[in-house]
Amino acid sequence: MRERRAFRRFNSQFDISYTKVEGCFTLNSSSTTVDVGSGGISTLVSKLIKKGDDILVEISNIYNDRTLAALCKVIWIRSDIEASHNRCGLKFLWLSSKSALNDCIAYAESISAAA
Repeated sequence: MRERRAFRRFNSQFDISYTKVEGCFTLNSSSTTVDVGSGGISTLVSKLIKKGDDILVEISNIYNDRTLAALCKVIWIRSDIEASHNRCGLKFLWLSSKSALNDCIAYAESISAAA
């Protein structure tokens, strides 16, 4: 099967927190990434997050304890009936720091190469 991603992804486990605001409803939660790339991340999210949602994500504990804030769009969802979370793909719409993202990807790439 041909890869459809525009950017290479690297397996990684960064701590994230995310927020979805919709009307008067606000969802705040946390998780870890599954992988990261220049165009986005995949992670586990609450079942209240749906395809097409915009969410604010903060990736913490990047190389040298840097933090990256990003506005993301949910591109795909893979539901697991048994689990309390869904796996999803998030596309970066806005980044607080391109250099923090580059550090995040470089660190994930170095871990992937070592494995």
